[in-house]
Amino acid sequence: MSTTATYNEVRKILKSRMEIRMVRLPGSDLEVGMRLLTERDMDKARVNAFSYLADEAKRIGVQPAQLVGVDGDLLDRERARQIVMLAFVQPNGEAFFPSAAAIRETMDALMLQDLMELYEEHQEVRSMKRQLDEEAVSKVLPGLATEGGEMMLSYFDPGTVRRLCRALAERLTKAPA
Repeated sequence: MSTTATYNEVRKILKSRMEIRMVRLPGSDLEVGMRLLTERDMDKARVNAFSYLADEAKRIGVQPAQLVGVDGDLLDRERARQIVMLAFVQPNGEAFFPSAAAIRETMDALMLQDLMELYEEHQEVRSMKRQLDEEAVSKVLPGLATEGGEMMLSYFDPGTVRRLCRALAERLTKAPA
């Protein structure tokens, strides 16, 4: 297979992963579109977050590092706002949120956290590594089925446990009866 043919196959896979997926906003019946962000989008979110902090620091007459020194999570929260603004879209692909400023002014911290978790779950759904094969399932299930099996889960971070549970549930729903 030529390099061009291989690259085109990869592009097809990536394009299918970029399709808009409809999700329900936490605590509502409203469905919105969500798209997987490209590396360029993620870079844009990071740069825009830093630019916002630099502008805020300049406005109050301090260096950006001093501003972050007041609140170590400031940059992370602004990056999350930028990601949410880029990832959540109308079904036609247009932006759902008008701006990061609108998110900053109207959204509470818990809703931002919920939306970021929803985006992170979306990344997992679209991940090519998400699928557990038969061998992985056959190794994990017996350990979980034993008394104290939940202790094995305590060694993993919450995101890993959520991914494992989703993957196992998916496999079990597809298993023959």
